[in-house]
Amino acid sequence: MSSAIRWVVVCVTAVISVYQFRYRIINFASSYPLIRKLMVRLTMNVPYVRKKLLGHMFQR
Repeated sequence: MSSAIRWVVVCVTAVISVYQFRYRIINFASSYPLIRKLMVRLTMNVPYVRKKLLGHMFQR
């Protein structure tokens, strides 16, 4: 039982840390061209994001 609680605490702590430093992580990842290219590809595979971005880029 205590190992399950410890696992949950570790996961919650990791999620909070990633959320707190999300912009620093994104800036670090986008400084590398290969990772930046992968991030753009993954983002453009999400239909909602692709629709919003393309609609915003080509409007007058």
